[in-house]
Amino acid sequence: MVQRSIIDGISIEEIPQSEVKYSFEKIEPHLKKVIKKARADWITSDVYVALREGEAVLYMFYKEDVYVGFLIVQFLKNKSGEVTLHIWATYQKPEYNYRNVGFTFLEKLASEYNAVAIEFESSREGWKKEAPTMGFDLISYTFRKEL
Repeated sequence: MVQRSIIDGISIEEIPQSEVKYSFEKIEPHLKKVIKKARADWITSDVYVALREGEAVLYMFYKEDVYVGFLIVQFLKNKSGEVTLHIWATYQKPEYNYRNVGFTFLEKLASEYNAVAIEFESSREGWKKEAPTMGFDLISYTFRKEL
């Protein structure tokens, strides 16, 4: 059964593991755009497997009956049992602007799972300015040399 939240007229549906294969087709082209823009070190197959295995959760966003984006998260637990809500990937169609809905939803999720933090990684320059306005601090940069 699909669990649904509604925030500012946007329906956010949690896609059950058993239904991921049906929804993945819809998000895959957008997920590829995210990978390309973010220069991610993961591929769509990694995401699919994590969703099917229950290691990640897919949320799809709808305005009325129109698909407008998605959010993929993981709930990471450290050795002391504290949970961090990690945003793996998110996308919204360019003609929509529901970023605040997404962040409101993330706060709700974090509260439901008693998370101590919400985190995401991005190499995109825009997030250096935007993330602090939403209460996020830049923790570190990663430098990597491919061999």
